[in-house]
Amino acid sequence: MIVSYLVLILCLMPGCLMADSSKDSQAPDVITAKTRVYEFLKAEGESRTRDEVFDLLLGPDSITHPNLGPIFKFTGSLGEFWVSADRFTVINYNRPGPLKISEAKQVVKAFLANHIQNFEQRNFVQVDSYVEDPLWKEEWREKSQPPNELAIFENWVSIAVHLEARQVKNFNCSDLRHVRTLPPKVTETEVRQELLGEFPEGTIEELRLMEHTGDGGKTWVTIWHAVVQPVGDGDDDAPPRQIISVNADTGERVP
Repeated sequence: MIVSYLVLILCLMPGCLMADSSKDSQAPDVITAKTRVYEFLKAEGESRTRDEVFDLLLGPDSITHPNLGPIFKFTGSLGEFWVSADRFTVINYNRPGPLKISEAKQVVKAFLANHIQNFEQRNFVQVDSYVEDPLWKEEWREKSQPPNELAIFENWVSIAVHLEARQVKNFNCSDLRHVRTLPPKVTETEVRQELLGEFPEGTIEELRLMEHTGDGGKTWVTIWHAVVQPVGDGDDDAPPRQIISVNADTGERVP
């Protein structure tokens, strides 16, 4: 009995299987086998539709097991499934491994295209991406599209993909639309001169035109957004960066 059990276990290894040519993926018995996989996943909480599951199943490979007989083998992003070809029962399941970073990037790309209106047509720029195990995280900002758009409210997108679970873990974004097409009354040169007068030894690390709202989009003001690194005294550590907003039409500071 023990010997027979060991033989059965050993014969679950790929080397003990005899592979036949793959069957037509639309044949009735293949459809039945795919349906059993769908029902198996649904019982485990899978939310995808039957057609979506079918599209993600690769194969089948028709294999013959010395003890279990003919088997349909499906692979793909949902994992590996063996379905007995006589009773159409799922008899083996291997959960898919964690996503590779390249795969996680594709998950993000598809998710944003599906859930951010006109994402691919708008000028979203990725400003950060990194692994924070077990998550892959990306940060995006919407930028203006010259020459017609001079300033825009920079909508943000933050998204994290759970590598082990192979799906989006969390997502948040802003969705305010405001664009400026007319030149501001205060020029970039004027703002630079003012900042260098205030921080004569400092460095202007960033200066860009953007739309700003302090009340959720009820009122808007165009600002020059500046990041300045002042110079410290002597051997002291450099003072913190200064984030400064200047009204692009009046020159006044915006809190």
